[in-house]
Amino acid sequence: MADHGDEEAGAPAMVDGDAGRVWWNRLCSLALAALLAVVGLVAFGTSPAAANPGGKYPALSAPRHDDGDDDDDDDDDGGASLSGRGPTRYTLVLPKGAIRSSLTAPHHDYPAIDIAVASGTPFYAVTSGTATRIYQGGGCGNGVMLRGDDGAKYTYCHATRISATGRVASGQRLGLTGSTGDSTGPHLHLQIAYPRSTLRCPRALLVALSKGVAPPPVKSLPRRGCSY
Repeated sequence: MADHGDEEAGAPAMVDGDAGRVWWNRLCSLALAALLAVVGLVAFGTSPAAANPGGKYPALSAPRHDDGDDDDDDDDDGGASLSGRGPTRYTLVLPKGAIRSSLTAPHHDYPAIDIAVASGTPFYAVTSGTATRIYQGGGCGNGVMLRGDDGAKYTYCHATRISATGRVASGQRLGLTGSTGDSTGPHLHLQIAYPRSTLRCPRALLVALSKGVAPPPVKSLPRRGCSY
């Protein structure tokens, strides 16, 4: 076996200039390695894999409005017809062709609207939210209170049948119109409260939806001028 100690003892002595160059080269190599390590850490820390180690991101999508597959949605639970839908996540509360009175007619006593329509006509959720069944024998009759995702409270009255409660989508059928409760004939009573119990005039919202244009924000609807 070779004697490494003898080899080192017999190695030629390194002059000061050579030692300086070797020391400088090693220092540069260490500095470069450190720089590359820092760059690698920064790149890893800002990568999607580092920010989300599991590799799973929540799906992101723009609000989607379902126009339906055909024009005969008025006869099923799918929602209002294409002609009754607005370009946002709001839906006209009745099939447009079934409405028998003006959407700008004043209401008695307080801000609301009575829409004349044949008994048994489907009515729909104006927006997504949570629907609760209500009953007032001498007032609303069979009805639905919809707490919308927009923060407003929508009350529908005088129905003959309630077909949906709980979580509902915009345009989902809530029931069938009638003349239950305090009513002189078949119609849909609709009132909008925002915030809390502050009643708003529904007319501008309904007219916009009937024309297929974006409705005004609920908070901008007037609080007076639509009753006598």
